[in-house]
Amino acid sequence: MAYFLFRTQIISKSNRSAVACAAYRSGEALYSERDGLTKKYGHRDIPPETYILAPKHAPEWVYNRERLWNEVEKVEKQHNAQLAREIIVALPTKLTNEEQTQLLLDFCKENFADEGMVADIAIHRDKKHNPHAHIMLTMRPFNEDGTWGKKRKKVNGKSVHLTNWNDKETLLKWRKNFADRINEKFKEKGIDDRVSHESYEKQGIDKVPQIRLSREAYQYEQRMKREAEKQGKPYEPVTYYGKLNQEIQRINQELKALK
Repeated sequence: MAYFLFRTQIISKSNRSAVACAAYRSGEALYSERDGLTKKYGHRDIPPETYILAPKHAPEWVYNRERLWNEVEKVEKQHNAQLAREIIVALPTKLTNEEQTQLLLDFCKENFADEGMVADIAIHRDKKHNPHAHIMLTMRPFNEDGTWGKKRKKVNGKSVHLTNWNDKETLLKWRKNFADRINEKFKEKGIDDRVSHESYEKQGIDKVPQIRLSREAYQYEQRMKREAEKQGKPYEPVTYYGKLNQEIQRINQELKALK
């Protein structure tokens, strides 16, 4: 069973900047009108591969990354407003870079742009073993004339969402669709492997899932591993989640032995 990652998070105005997030993920220097600062982050040896997909009735300026997220921050006036939904996906290493990109763009067009969202996509290939993509999605729909629409309206005295983008069922549909696309590509190429969007428990797999390390934690673990090899010592994880994954590996080995 190949590795599958589809993680979501909300970028909120109360503690984050959508412009800064877009700058970091895209590798571009972006000016933030909110604080008057240019958001620019460190050099990457392999620049991110970036795209913006949008619905047909969106205004032309959405394809300008800097203006897009500044406009989002201006229209979301509440101090704790939701600015963007970010989805992080792992790209299957058994596909070529071109196949990974096309699979991702097709998925984003069908599930996001065609449904009314702007999708700001950044593919990171810094590590060969870990190609992945960050997808920042707008939370507010556009009207047919290209102006911002409303997120909610009152129905019988209750505030209800005007889209289904926040529904749990929608998230599950996205996850399943992405997994299905990967499996279809594997089958087309004769690759004898599959991914699943479901948890190990739902798949009936007697196995504890490991925790995906952050970029910083992974790099630190790799540095410590090389250092241990130089000194001729056995490598032992040093970060909290690195140690936890080691324990999970031991548990899985025991489960396999018992089975």
